[in-house]
Amino acid sequence: MKVIIVGGGIGGLAAYHSLKTYAPDVTVTVYDAYTPKPDTAPVLGGGIGVVANGIRALSRISPTAVTSIYRNGFNAPYFNVRNDGGSTLGQMGRGWDRLMLSRAAVHDSLLLDVPEGALVTGKKIFEVKETAEKATVVFEDGQVEDCDLVLGADGVRSICRTTVFGPEASQYDPKYDGLTAIGGFVPLASLSQRVQDGVKADYAAMTFGRDGFFGYSLSLPVEASAAEQQLMWWSTYAVDTPPEREQPPSDIRTTLLSKHAQWASPHGPTLFQNIIEAACGNFEAQGRFTKWLVLPRFQTARLPRWTSDHARVILLGDAAHTQSPDSGQGASMAIEDAQMLGSLIKHFTKDGAQPSEEALQKVRTAYETIRMPRIDRILRLGRQGGNRKRRLSWFAAKLRDLALWVFCRMPSWVMKRFNAVYLYDVDVEVANYLASGKA
Repeated sequence: MKVIIVGGGIGGLAAYHSLKTYAPDVTVTVYDAYTPKPDTAPVLGGGIGVVANGIRALSRISPTAVTSIYRNGFNAPYFNVRNDGGSTLGQMGRGWDRLMLSRAAVHDSLLLDVPEGALVTGKKIFEVKETAEKATVVFEDGQVEDCDLVLGADGVRSICRTTVFGPEASQYDPKYDGLTAIGGFVPLASLSQRVQDGVKADYAAMTFGRDGFFGYSLSLPVEASAAEQQLMWWSTYAVDTPPEREQPPSDIRTTLLSKHAQWASPHGPTLFQNIIEAACGNFEAQGRFTKWLVLPRFQTARLPRWTSDHARVILLGDAAHTQSPDSGQGASMAIEDAQMLGSLIKHFTKDGAQPSEEALQKVRTAYETIRMPRIDRILRLGRQGGNRKRRLSWFAAKLRDLALWVFCRMPSWVMKRFNAVYLYDVDVEVANYLASGKA
């Protein structure tokens, strides 16, 4: 069995590990359009979180990657939740591992057990086609390659999605959702001593204003020296037209200061201003992880299916369900998708043998039946989180603050349903599906 994975990001590499874990005799090649550059790699994709359910899934398919992200990330015990007046509304997220680190560090961790030649970079896909017997990948350089199955992990602007929906694909083109994020990293040592002390006391914090949001977290293990430690920060705000992604530091500085400079913090009146000035100042002289990214948020409508007619093209990650970053589950959902696909391919096909269309249709049915309700719930949580960051009236902001205050104080028995998000276990879900007789 020959599989081509389109996209070498977190979802694509997780899919590689999943296939090699569950069906080691399968031939797998990952193609990615991006060619890594040493000067941009440290900030590629900014900062992310990998939470307990994602860590659980990754531990089943790549224990080496899990060890690496623990070694290179910060395990935030909780988030302090505040409003822009400096009032602490509570703490959120206790009881679950939550690795905060650069996307590049997660990507590097996933590369550790990938042999040379299994990932081909700088190779852009022009088209993916299928018949009942095979899938065909056409590259922009004219190369054509046949395979048994294509896994589309090629993100929000997926080429593989076009294969799944054909002429109807344009209705699922990504659309700007009205929110833009700006974020990056600054050396902790570049901040004032008072701000450093406050950040280390917080570990991680989320601040909600009437016109935007600002979050920060340590991004290296707590044992890192003061000279090494990096602060991961991100701002989210509403703007009608998506801004240009390439902007000079002075423009970014002006925008961020206009949003956050007057916000209060228990760690001093200039905490937000200090972080912004450090981020948009002379970053070339400050060392690694100092640039920022401007990320207008694009999302797709809910897809009615994630698989092509003959089930030889299957979508995962953002190609199938673009996650709002407000859920904190984007990377974890892609990793769960990847683990589940590997498990289902093992069950319904013969390892190493060419799969029949009937077998792949069973994979398709199981994958969409199990995953879609889970994804719908996470998408709802993300939308709710995003709505808290839009422009709000004074009264609406007070209601939001009250809701967050109450949420942070919910007793454990009430939080059980919410915490089920973190308890999700792919192996258990697949076993339950197979035992139900639906397969």
